[in-house]
Amino acid sequence: ESFLVTGLDSNTLYYFAIKVIDDFGNASILSNIYSHATDDAIPPAKITDLSAAAHNPASVGPISTTLVEFSNSTAPETEATNLNDGTPETLWITGGGGEPVVEFATLELATPTAIGRIRLKNPDEYLPIFPKSFDVQIKEDPSGLWTTVIHEDEFITDGGWEEWVVGSILATEVRIVILDTWSWANIYHGAIGEIEIYADPIDFTSME
Repeated sequence: ESFLVTGLDSNTLYYFAIKVIDDFGNASILSNIYSHATDDAIPPAKITDLSAAAHNPASVGPISTTLVEFSNSTAPETEATNLNDGTPETLWITGGGGEPVVEFATLELATPTAIGRIRLKNPDEYLPIFPKSFDVQIKEDPSGLWTTVIHEDEFITDGGWEEWVVGSILATEVRIVILDTWSWANIYHGAIGEIEIYADPIDFTSME
């Protein structure tokens, strides 16, 4: 037999037990106790702060990179590890000498990425020794050849960040090669504050 119990509250635990009484009024002992909760019938509250906006991939920050190789520096505190430490105030300053020497620093991308633009931060306190001539090169494959995507000659900066748009170029590594520097106190140093590499913003079809 079954019996429908009505009028219960939702989302509430109830306990059930029965006694049986025969025709002479004799009652059995209490049965086993069974418990069960009713379902939650209360709907969630209304959402009142929903919003949507176009996702702009150009607003995404720079790609994560790892310095894998560099030529030299003036001191441990001015090594090329400063190029991608997220602190533009720290500098890579090359060893320097009585004449210009080719210097380089190589960064490995966390994953192969189609890059769209590259930024270099000028060394504010050492502005006169920002590279005079330099290349920015990429490797599509770690075992492949370097391809020059940026070349500057007789470059003069006004300070701050310098930026180059390179299109959409697949890269696993990026290398900056300093070809020539300006003389400062008859010493040829090169100095760069930071390098930032950005993925090509190709997907403008999403919202967030």
